[in-house]
Amino acid sequence: MVKPHLTTDKKDSICIFLLGNSKDGLPEKGKISEAAAKWGVTRKTISTWWARAKKKMAIGELLHLPSGKLGNSNRPKIIIDKEFIKGIPKKNRSTIERLAKKLHIGYGTVQRWAKRGAIRKHTNAIHPSLTEGNKLQRLLFALRSTYFDKDQDVIKFKDMSNEIHIDEKWFYLTKTTENYYMLAEEDTPYRACQSKRFITKVMFICAVCRPLLGSDGQILFDGKIGIFPFIEREPAARNSKNRPADTLVTKATESVTKEVMKAYFRAVADSDEFNIHLVFQPPNSPDLNINDLGFFRSIQSLQNEVAASNTEDLVKAVECAFETHNPSKLNKNFLSLQAVMIEIMKCKGHNSFKLPHLSKDLLERQGILPKDLTVEKCLVRECLNYLHEHGHVSELQMLVNDLGGGLVEN
Repeated sequence: MVKPHLTTDKKDSICIFLLGNSKDGLPEKGKISEAAAKWGVTRKTISTWWARAKKKMAIGELLHLPSGKLGNSNRPKIIIDKEFIKGIPKKNRSTIERLAKKLHIGYGTVQRWAKRGAIRKHTNAIHPSLTEGNKLQRLLFALRSTYFDKDQDVIKFKDMSNEIHIDEKWFYLTKTTENYYMLAEEDTPYRACQSKRFITKVMFICAVCRPLLGSDGQILFDGKIGIFPFIEREPAARNSKNRPADTLVTKATESVTKEVMKAYFRAVADSDEFNIHLVFQPPNSPDLNINDLGFFRSIQSLQNEVAASNTEDLVKAVECAFETHNPSKLNKNFLSLQAVMIEIMKCKGHNSFKLPHLSKDLLERQGILPKDLTVEKCLVRECLNYLHEHGHVSELQMLVNDLGGGLVEN
């Protein structure tokens, strides 16, 4: 147990307390115990300080008991050499242990730096490689999503209510690595598979659009068009312990090619006589699709809460996750998409930016969550000048016609 350290002022306060409760140099009965409890020390410590105080008073000195710790009594802190750390290759900074080894200091020291925020952990993901043509298409895609609001005299994003975002994703029966919180005496779960490649998986194609909200925030339309699995239901060829022969068995379509996807898409699109015009997102740009931007991650998190044992269970779990997903979160995904487009404009089509955080939950609680984000006029003019400098005159003219008075200097 660490002994409590009392300052000089606290020691003097203890002695003054005992002096005020003593007769003929002896503290009254129970006062030493009371002082020990009040200041969190032992009776022996109180008695020692009182004896020292009496000696000082006997020779006419002031009642003053120094702390005993002069100056900075702790060991000196190791100063972080920021420039030296910057010079260490990032490959040698992938773990605290490696960084400590390169700095020739203890593991615990670097761990304390991380705990107090002097250094931070960063997970670095590989971004899609972009050509100059890709960057141009991303920039144009973002600019075409804006318009000039004459009433408010601002450039805003279109509400995107007539856009349906379509994308495909593999969903797996189980993850290769699971995390559990268990009691100390519980046995470790055993999971086995012949190969990771043999984990049951099903591809889904998902279609979502922006939810329609009422004036008081109620959900008029949840924006979830549907999520469609690439599966085939065939009668079982023979009996088994799980089902008799000729029972319909759900099987995942193993090879989902462009032709297969087109056939599934046409079957769904034609079923309700939709009038659909396909608009392709820029190449190598998953950050411009609502599904990849956060919707898939949300429903996958819900799907992983269900313990599925076969393909049929997996399909039901994904469809249930899709149906129970909160439409309010889907609406916020569209605001995130608009924020990403602003960053694309700032980077002139590049993808080397941090995903912006808008504190959407806080704004929603306060009742001030915007329907659409605004874009600074100077940023739009800067992007148009960039297009002009790089010779994209035809695209530039169309954008100028669409934005009109929004480009006029205030």
